[in-house]
Order: sequence, then C-alpha cells, then structure tokens
Amino acid sequence: MLLLAIAVSLSIGPQLGALRMGRMIVGAVLALSGAVLAAVAIASHPQAVSATPAPVRGRPLVEDGIYGLVRHPIYGGVAIACAGLAVFTGRPLALLASLVLAIFFSRKAAHEESLLERAYPQYADYAARVPRRMIPWVW
Repeated sequence: MLLLAIAVSLSIGPQLGALRMGRMIVGAVLALSGAVLAAVAIASHPQAVSATPAPVRGRPLVEDGIYGLVRHPIYGGVAIACAGLAVFTGRPLALLASLVLAIFFSRKAAHEESLLERAYPQYADYAARVPRRMIPWVW
C-alpha cells in the first residue's frame, strides 16, 4: 500500500517549482543507487527473498556479498529509490510517503531481526560485524 501511495503521489499534489537540473540529477542518482542496491541483494541470494519477516526454516543465514555491508539491503534500496523518485519529480507528498516507507522498513527490519536472533545463534555476532541496518556506510 505504501508503494502504491508513493507511485500515486509522484504525479499528484504540488510540485516544488520548475524542475531544476540539480534536483533531477540528485533524484536520478538516488533512484538508480537504490534500485541497484536492492537488485544486487535480490540477485545474489534470490532464495533468501521473502515477503514475510520470518526466516525460512532450513535456509542458512546470509552474511556474504552485499549482506556483508548491510543487513537489510532490499529495504534500504527500495527506500532510497522511492526517495530519489520523489526528489526527481519535486513532489513533497511523494517525499513524505517515502519517509513513511523508510520508517515502516526500519520497524519491519527491527522485528525481523528479533526473529533472526531466535532462529540463528550467530545473528548477534553478524549484527555486530555489520552495524548498518539498511544503507551501506550510512544507516
């Protein structure tokens, strides 16, 4: 529902002045960076992708590749991509919806981590080694 709200808000509501080249470049870079982050995470471990936060029984904890830099790269990538599209279009409503999505993903990741700690005894060590939750070197 949040992704749908972002999609709709990209074309409605007020727009911040005329499209300025700088804002468009920043937005495009953010959108592309987020899409690449999520795509790399999905491509590197497609079996680990699930719509639910519960770990899939019998699957090993993924700690390599992009997951060696950030614990929830798909959430971070989608949030960055949506924020980038909002910046690109200059729609404040889309930026607000992107912020709500980032907060949702942050809370979902925290819940997911509590489940992962119960399922994988080594999760606490992994989280200590990889301190960033959603965005490499940032958050």
